[in-house]
Amino acid sequence: MARATKLLPKLVVKGALKPPRHVRWGYSVKGKNSLMVGLADDAAICRLIYLRGRQPDVLKAEWQTEWSRTYFVEDKKAAADALRQLAAGDTVNILMVGTDFQRAVWKEIMRVPEGETISFGELADRAGRPRAARGAGHACKVTILSAIIPCHRIIAGDGSIGGWNTSLHLKTELLRAEGVDRLKAKARARWKNKKADKLWDDDFAPWKDGPSASANKKPPSTLA
Repeated sequence: MARATKLLPKLVVKGALKPPRHVRWGYSVKGKNSLMVGLADDAAICRLIYLRGRQPDVLKAEWQTEWSRTYFVEDKKAAADALRQLAAGDTVNILMVGTDFQRAVWKEIMRVPEGETISFGELADRAGRPRAARGAGHACKVTILSAIIPCHRIIAGDGSIGGWNTSLHLKTELLRAEGVDRLKAKARARWKNKKADKLWDDDFAPWKDGPSASANKKPPSTLA
């Protein structure tokens, strides 16, 4: 499958149990590829998510509720500079905020190569807790670095698509764009019968420029 060449950033990963005290935030509105970015005190990226048609102020308000002791300042220039570094393939610092196990899970996800998948159980095993498949799934659900951590590469142990925190249709399309087309038929049936997934397909496909562009575009969520 033909794909566009894309520079991958060099990521320096840091971890923390608690959110930073100060965050500079901003967003880039570019159609379906719109992103919200948050920067910690040392300019490390602590949040990078797709807007998916949602209003930045609404997402920021939800973020403030989650990180109630953090002081937020909008900084459009800093956000734009961070996104420019990512796009250029420069070295970028990221800050993972979560439990020790969650951070271990996220790091293992980033080690899964493009075009490959592993199960939630295997992910938990790699993260050091073999019996915590559900915990690994929850870590995938709550990640706030979804544009860097490719959680769509984690599937169910029986070979079906498993869950995801957005759309199963989108997850399937991301995998197909990376050359993975071995998911069980029942996985496709799950998302074909969901009206919400149809809405996601119409309104949000960040690697697409048009209805038929996915075969020639590499998903931006494969930055890791």
